[in-house]
Amino acid sequence: MKENAVQMTKETKRFILIITFFLLHNFCWANIYWAKKVISFSSQWGIKAGAANQALGKPNAFPQLNQCQTVWRPLNKTNAEFIHVAFEQTINALQLIFGNKASNKSLLKAIAFDEKGKEVWSQSFKPSFNDKKNQIEHIQISEKGIPINQIKLVFDHSGPFTGSIQIDFIGLSDNLTPFVPTVNLPDSIKFKHQPENLGENVNSKYIELLPFISPDGEKLYFSRRDDPRNIESLKDDIWVSTIDEKGNWQPAVNMGRPINNASYNYVYSISPDGNSMLIDDQIPAMGRPANGLSFIKKSGKGWSLPYKVNIDGYYNKSEFNEFSLVTTGNTMLLSIERNEGFGSNDIWFSHKKADGQWTKPENLGEIINTASNESYPFIAPDGITLYFASQGFASYGDFDIYMSKRLDDTWKNWTEPINIGPVINSNRIDQNLVIPANGEYAYFVSDKNSLGLSDIFKVKLPNGLKPEASCIVKGKVINKISNKGIEAKIVYTNLKTGKIIGNASSNPTTGEYTLSLPTGEEYAFYAESEGYLSVEQSLNLLNQKSFTTVEQNLLLAPIAVGQKITLNNLFFETGKWSLKQESYSELDRVVEILTKNPTLKIQINGHTDNVGKEEDNIKLSTKRAQEVSQYITSKGLKSDRVLYKGFGSTQGLKPNDSDTNKAINRRVELEVIGM
Repeated sequence: MKENAVQMTKETKRFILIITFFLLHNFCWANIYWAKKVISFSSQWGIKAGAANQALGKPNAFPQLNQCQTVWRPLNKTNAEFIHVAFEQTINALQLIFGNKASNKSLLKAIAFDEKGKEVWSQSFKPSFNDKKNQIEHIQISEKGIPINQIKLVFDHSGPFTGSIQIDFIGLSDNLTPFVPTVNLPDSIKFKHQPENLGENVNSKYIELLPFISPDGEKLYFSRRDDPRNIESLKDDIWVSTIDEKGNWQPAVNMGRPINNASYNYVYSISPDGNSMLIDDQIPAMGRPANGLSFIKKSGKGWSLPYKVNIDGYYNKSEFNEFSLVTTGNTMLLSIERNEGFGSNDIWFSHKKADGQWTKPENLGEIINTASNESYPFIAPDGITLYFASQGFASYGDFDIYMSKRLDDTWKNWTEPINIGPVINSNRIDQNLVIPANGEYAYFVSDKNSLGLSDIFKVKLPNGLKPEASCIVKGKVINKISNKGIEAKIVYTNLKTGKIIGNASSNPTTGEYTLSLPTGEEYAFYAESEGYLSVEQSLNLLNQKSFTTVEQNLLLAPIAVGQKITLNNLFFETGKWSLKQESYSELDRVVEILTKNPTLKIQINGHTDNVGKEEDNIKLSTKRAQEVSQYITSKGLKSDRVLYKGFGSTQGLKPNDSDTNKAINRRVELEVIGM
């Protein structure tokens, strides 16, 4: 019942999100109906950019003044270029509205038809030159309205009118109110603060670009161009700055070799633990792979040489590309151009496979991608909220930054993108926005009020533009015997399903680790390293509504006779011994350890608190230990390698004087009894 309630909450939340976006972004156009289907056309610039279907739907090239690919542009140069469109329903229309981004008024004739294709209205026009771009034509059809289902527009695209047709939208209205296109920013979203320059410790007189903020907000990575302190050349190098306890950014330092070399060096993503990095790499140097994208990992001796990222069927027709990793490390976003895309650079996704390779890129879909360019994708640590730059939507300038929410696990269903507003977006190119897990500030690049050619700024976000809540988990992986930090792999799973969500690694020197987890789930996580038994922990974030930080050390016990670890994520009904399904993933790891160590023998020890009769406690603890042993041996292991014993309340770890201490005493342990 509880699980169903949680699922219902998630589905309801996403439904409300969809409805809210729909209402906010369609209310101002409620009396305008946009063309939905192309019936025929004379010619088109391309099959994607400049195609006739770019004239369908609401405005996406207005009100910005720049050239745009999301318009219909005739290819032929005749005086009878036309587009014929249909609407989803018949409209009792008073007004015809269409948008032409070019400067010349070249409309020759507008013709209206009913749903059977019968002409019901027409009007002729005389083309003329007008030096004002972004023309919105409002043509009155009738004072009382005429039932219309189709519209045909005929243009002169010859002589002085060459290049004068760029139709963004065609609409019908049941009233005569003039239409004024706006960017897709709800009135409820208002910035209360202006952007702040991060100052001379981060910015310089040179070019700063491509920032990436660690999920915990404590480190800022970015590229700097033309600085004479760059490695080998003035081209882009990766620099890093760390924030102190007072919130001040410390002087940035060049990350040096092997991260930087004589090429253009960019950082796309950093793992939450800071121990691996996704970087751009264009030339072979110091043993590096050539041509494109690499991972680099931290070792006990520093950063390793990068190794190539292999993506099935990867190619990119564009000279530009950007990449971004989800904080789990299992999904990557790519801004590249491919034949099956919607236009120029689209945003695609690829999932990491069990063998470490990546799946063939799949398109995020037409809600996000347009015939123009989409670039610089960034998924917030919640794993749901996408920020990206685009030339294909209504904007304040050229590239603007937008936000959208992922609606399901297909990665193909998204809410309609919101323009994040003029505090960040301008009449120039705006890109490169990143956000830490707490969602308080956005970090981005701008040349407005900069110390040099472009700087990194931050701005406090209003609630409507923040990501969903997430959690930062920090701690150390510790050797249970020596109490020292050790290098290990950290794995975190969905506690209910046992499905692996992601993995991380601890610092090779200190054992420190960091995870970034979306809220709304229950997690199990543990460290693993060769020759050790791991203690699994759990974290319940089902009802967590705001950003939080959790500290949790992870213990690793050397595999040796006499060593004991508590199996924390075993679940039984109260007073019973049948295992719940969410216990299986931890026991499957025990099976894996025994399989890898064929001479290892263990004993499963059951313990209770002191509530009730001791003979009942002995029976319960024995039955639970037996149940665990039987599950393990059911996987093909010999029973003489997995013994069991119940101790009742005789070996409590704490006094039974509180509910917390009693919960600690109720446990199942794994003890090594032979090697």
